[in-house]
Amino acid sequence: MVMCDPCSRHNKSSDGLKYCTDCEDTLCTDYIALHSAVKLLASHHLFDVSLTTGNTFSIKKDCKDHAGMCFEFYCADHDFLICRTCMANMHRTCGKIQPIDVAAEGCRSSSVLEDVSKDITSLLISTKTLLEDRQKKKTSVGQSKAKVLKKIAKF
Repeated sequence: MVMCDPCSRHNKSSDGLKYCTDCEDTLCTDYIALHSAVKLLASHHLFDVSLTTGNTFSIKKDCKDHAGMCFEFYCADHDFLICRTCMANMHRTCGKIQPIDVAAEGCRSSSVLEDVSKDITSLLISTKTLLEDRQKKKTSVGQSKAKVLKKIAKF
């Protein structure tokens, strides 16, 4: 369970449901509503906490080419996250630029993700089978060793 950061700072306890990459805070229902109500916060990018596997978020949001600029867009032509300056200077002729949150909407349900999940499941099953087979062979070698040692002792 991830806690709401603003609530924690006020000695309250609430479950965090969304993560704001701009504030770098996990937010509860009340603070999510505040984000959409306050004009200055309305353009912030919120993501479901369930999209991450752990309690830490390591989302790189600063453009390495333009100091002080944050990634806001995804250029599908170049498969790159870009800031406003990148968009204006280097990607102005690109036809497939979207805000990051819009571009990310279909990621969790994409067929590519489904294929990768199936491949991983298949690899896990194969690995389990190999480990079981190895254990059987190890047991068999141990039994063979015992038989050989008995024969040597009788000889």
